[in-house]
Amino acid sequence: MIVLMDLDSPRLARQVTVLLAALIVLLVVSPVLHLLFGVVHAPADLAGIVQTIETWRMVGRSVALALLVAFGAMALGTALAWLLVRSRVSGFMRGLLLILLVAPLAMPSYVVAFGLMAVTGHEGLLSGLWPAALRPTQLPAVSSWVILVSCTYPYTLLSVRAALMKECTTLEEAAIGLGASRRGAFRAILMPRLLPSMVWGGMLAGLYALADFGAVSLVGFETMTWGIYHRYNTAFGLADARALCVLLIALSALMILGLIPFRAAQSRTTSAVPIPPAPIRFGRWGVLLVGLAILPLAIAVVFPLVAAIGWLARSDMPGAVLHAAGPAAWTTFLLAASAAIVVPVLALPLATLHVGTAGGGSARRWARVLTPLTLLGFALPGLVVAIALAGLALRVDHVIEWTFGLPVDARLYQSHLVLLIAYAILFLPEAAGPLRATAQRVHAEQIDAAVQFGGSPLARWWRIVLPQLAPGLAAGSVLVFITTAKELPATLLLSPLNVQTLATRLWSAMEEVYFAIAAAAAIWLLGLVVIGVAIILIIERLSDANDR
Repeated sequence: MIVLMDLDSPRLARQVTVLLAALIVLLVVSPVLHLLFGVVHAPADLAGIVQTIETWRMVGRSVALALLVAFGAMALGTALAWLLVRSRVSGFMRGLLLILLVAPLAMPSYVVAFGLMAVTGHEGLLSGLWPAALRPTQLPAVSSWVILVSCTYPYTLLSVRAALMKECTTLEEAAIGLGASRRGAFRAILMPRLLPSMVWGGMLAGLYALADFGAVSLVGFETMTWGIYHRYNTAFGLADARALCVLLIALSALMILGLIPFRAAQSRTTSAVPIPPAPIRFGRWGVLLVGLAILPLAIAVVFPLVAAIGWLARSDMPGAVLHAAGPAAWTTFLLAASAAIVVPVLALPLATLHVGTAGGGSARRWARVLTPLTLLGFALPGLVVAIALAGLALRVDHVIEWTFGLPVDARLYQSHLVLLIAYAILFLPEAAGPLRATAQRVHAEQIDAAVQFGGSPLARWWRIVLPQLAPGLAAGSVLVFITTAKELPATLLLSPLNVQTLATRLWSAMEEVYFAIAAAAAIWLLGLVVIGVAIILIIERLSDANDR
């Protein structure tokens, strides 16, 4: 392939690389363009949906939930980051605690909702002990907030922890030496410097909450994603669903624009020479911080595991129930493996543009333009991407059928191809991130030496660039595998008929209140996620060993 080149390639090779990278970015933005095109040609649909009271109620619920989740994740993540960095915990225990506290990030929100409902809900494991008025479906707003904060606080924890580890403690110690309390020094000196990292993590959590579909739907909280799904499934609700998608895209865009100044400020508020802080005795506050650490872990990790094991044990034939989920597990593995191969390959042209070689100024400028557009997949809810691609596939099917005649089994709509395209749009940022980081560290001297010896562009890319991109390619593949296995809305809407993944099986079982079937799907799914996370940790260890 001509695209597999470095930036020292001939002019034509660089142009082809840029062209293919641009085509891939066009694929990412195609759902938004399709939805906007539909609104422009049928503005009455958007005007009609905007004028209904129910729409604004859903918008209000979605915005309120996103903001409350953002503030909750900011508070919880900052407190736990402070505990990790400033406590007297030993090095081994600190690392173990970090792994445990970040674990909820790997849990799908609908699995956490399953755990909460299967333990405390109607007919749950603790239904006889848990007050009926406090069941998740009786308090959908509170339940949604608890679930989503438990799933998203690691965004803030990781961001604030990184900032704390780079902080110089000289000003804090000086303020304390002049008579200020430790709390006052934190509020006056450290808090303003941590604020960009806190807001960055909180806004990511809010963006996650705005796009969430699984948790809010299972507990019955009628947000915009809930409204989009239910309108899409009605006979004449497709136009309304598309109009709601445009509104959701607008809200997501506003939140992303709000992230930009805080992302830029993160690099300006850390110290140039970090000084390790003296460990702090938290006293009675330590008990509160430990409780804060245990509570989200219980909700996001322990409850799903206990619910899955408990409901399997309750069934008459747990082995048979677990075995019945095997075909869905195999389908999930095949789809996730396919995405893990295809999506990183699509990210290679973009990564190649970031290879730091001389003479590639124009390519690097294109990289700065195209790379931010790939992040759109992270901001777009899976439901929005699925509905947009469904509309595009139906339109293409109609044109081809009218022109050539198209067999039913050859249509694009609800085909594996369209489902794989959806995964590529949604998860390209997760593959591009590690690849971009490794591409920027490619040794330009080796490429320059190959140029002097007359190596062809393809040979230089294959022998020099690709081996150095391998760690990022592997990490990106595993990340895509994990997120594809967890993906619910896009799979729910776009998967072929009679094709069931673990996510859709769990979803269907929860809708029918078949907790044992949902438990088997959850166990298989958690197994795949754990394997993926273990592989990522192994890759990181190998990468660190190579760097040393």
